[in-house]
Amino acid sequence: MKPLLSLDSVSIFHFARYSKIRLNHPEGIMVDPDGNIWCGGEHGELYRINKDGSEIEMLSKTDGYHLGLAMDSQRRIYVCDSGHKCVTVFDENGVKLDCLVGIDGDEKMTVPNYVVVDEKRNALYVSNSQENGPGIWRFDLATGKSELWMSEDCIIANGIALSLDSDTLYIVESYLPGVTAVSINEDGSAGPKRLYVRMPDGHVPDGLALNTKGQLFITCFDPNRIFIVNDRNEAELLVEDKIYSKLNHPTNIALRNDYELFVASLGGWHICKVDLTSLY
Repeated sequence: MKPLLSLDSVSIFHFARYSKIRLNHPEGIMVDPDGNIWCGGEHGELYRINKDGSEIEMLSKTDGYHLGLAMDSQRRIYVCDSGHKCVTVFDENGVKLDCLVGIDGDEKMTVPNYVVVDEKRNALYVSNSQENGPGIWRFDLATGKSELWMSEDCIIANGIALSLDSDTLYIVESYLPGVTAVSINEDGSAGPKRLYVRMPDGHVPDGLALNTKGQLFITCFDPNRIFIVNDRNEAELLVEDKIYSKLNHPTNIALRNDYELFVASLGGWHICKVDLTSLY
C-alpha cells in the first residue's frame, strides 16, 4: 500500500540521546494548552519540551515505568506507571499529588498503559494491558474511587481516545489487531464492545489520537507505520519508515492542532513531528 504522505513529512522535533537530560525511550506523549510537549521515560521520568523543541527539562523521576499521560482542565497530569501499577498524579511543576490504584473486588489494575480524561463526567479511563483480560478501568476524579468499567476481555488493550462528543471510547487492541469502540451510557456505564476498524494482519497498533474532524490516527509499534481512519472505517496508511530513521517503533501520538502530529518512538531518544498540512 502507498502512504498518503512521504517520509519527508516527518521531522525530528527534539533529539536527546547525548544531551545532559537524556530522553529515555519515550512511550507516552501529550500536548499542553500552551503547546509544550510532555512525555515519559522508562525509568519513570516526566519530561517537558518547550513548544519549539529547543529545550527539555525533567520535572520528576519515580523509578517506575511511564507509559501514557494526559492533562485535565486544571492542569493536573495523569501518568500511567506500569512499574508501580498505578496512575500517578502530578501538578504542572512535577510535584506528585496522588497515586491512583485500581481495585474492584478481586480485580486489580496491573498494567496501566494509556489514560484519557473525561471532563464531561469528571472521570479518568485507563487501559489495562492484559493479553486476554478485562481492559478498561475508570476513576472518579472527585472521590478517587476506582472500578473495572469495561469487563469484556481485550487482546492487549492499549491506546484509548474519546470521541468528540465524549460518548464513545475507542480502544486499540494490539493483538486483534484493530480498534474497538464502547459507547458510554447515560448513567456512565459501559455499553457493549464493538469492532470499529480492523488493522492489516502482521501489524501491532499502539497509540491513538483524534482530530477536530473526528478522524482517528493510529500508530503501529511494528512495522513503523501511522494510519488514518477514513469515512468508510478503513485504516489508510498515512506514513511509514522502513529504515527506522525517524519513526522507530512509534507508540503514542498527540495532536497540537489538525496539522501537527507528535510521535513518541520507544526505540529511540527523540520526538518526531508529522506535518499533516497536505492532507487538508
